Amino acid sequence: MGTCIEYQIGNEVLSEERTPIAPATTYARCKNELRLKLEQAATAAGFGFCWGRVFYPYGPGEHPSRLCSSIIAKLSRGEAVELKTPDSTKDYIYIDDLAAALLTVVEQRFSGSINLGTGSGVSVRDIAETLGGLMGKPQLVAETQPAEADPLAFVVADGTRLRGLGWRPATDLRTGLEKLLAALQARFTR
Repeated sequence: MGTCIEYQIGNEVLSEERTPIAPATTYARCKNELRLKLEQAATAAGFGFCWGRVFYPYGPGEHPSRLCSSIIAKLSRGEAVELKTPDSTKDYIYIDDLAAALLTVVEQRFSGSINLGTGSGVSVRDIAETLGGLMGKPQLVAETQPAEADPLAFVVADGTRLRGLGWRPATDLRTGLEKLLAALQARFTR
């Protein structure tokens, strides 16, 4: 399984066909090297190979330091959430939708690289404001002035290939955040 940051990040949707591979981090370089080795092995053995590039999954069970969970934790404690990169836009995919996408890829016996994202971008601001509203604490969400630069400011999938297999996201952002919030609140109240 790969990562979306194997791509050369710019200001356009990331396409399996058009976007160059240019991993900028050690993590992404390692993922890409693994892909290359597995592709070689698959070709040598004469079997199909699929490489899914996962975008930004969120939902119950995510690490507490991930964006959505960390915002919920701060708001739960009544702490201010200061957005350093409010316009940073990523392709957030609810964990159940990611599981369904993986299942679709396997069932369709897809070979090649495929983006595992929704094809829609959501800003950090949108996530924080939605969570602030859901938790009744919108006043605790603020932005640093000036905002910091984000080297990964726009990371959104071209979802054409995945949708071509018949997959569609079933969970919109607000519903996904409501589910994550409910799961975390249940954990906080134990």
